[in-house]
Amino acid sequence: MKKVLILFLAISVIGAIGVVLAQISGSSHDLRTYGTGGTQATSQICVYCHTPHNANTSARTSYLWNRNVRATDYSVYDGTYTDPLANNTTHTLMCMSCHDGTTTAIGGMINTPSDYDGSQNTVYVTGDANLGTDLTNDHPIDLVYKNDSEGGPLPSSTYNSSSSVTTAGIKLFTFGANTNVMTCASCHAPHNESGLSSLLRITADSSQLCTTCHNL
Repeated sequence: MKKVLILFLAISVIGAIGVVLAQISGSSHDLRTYGTGGTQATSQICVYCHTPHNANTSARTSYLWNRNVRATDYSVYDGTYTDPLANNTTHTLMCMSCHDGTTTAIGGMINTPSDYDGSQNTVYVTGDANLGTDLTNDHPIDLVYKNDSEGGPLPSSTYNSSSSVTTAGIKLFTFGANTNVMTCASCHAPHNESGLSSLLRITADSSQLCTTCHNL
């Protein structure tokens, strides 16, 4: 019975990985051809962000991260109600390790796969994907999302409850003692689970993404 259970779990994990690969393949997070003129720099997809061995062990990362992250925090939007946490979350640091356009090149993996050809060693993200190092003019992140009816800083007259936004598809996270934290991954699904443009979790059509949180 124990062997059967182990086999079942192994098959389930392999199946889940296969689904994730299918979702990422061809999406904007399929980095194998980024900046290479269409030629694959490696056959592997996941390795651009994750590695099973010799991952970044910094407390500023998680998920077996395969990149270095910036040693200092990014400045994020700080508004009347959106008071950010004292430090960036690991989500921000990991996303921005590519998206700040300077910290790591596309090929700047800590543990490179054996078939990587080195063609992306000096290729950095460009265009809309390059957010730079100043995030004060971008949507608020690294804040606790709770309206005042939940004991949080956001007025319920203009912000929906955390339970309603998570039910709708926005993801909120826990970091230490802080729960219901909004990060980059709250609105964006890095593994392209939804299949929407810009890796969004909820469609932006008719401002649905905005009105999920904002009570307009």
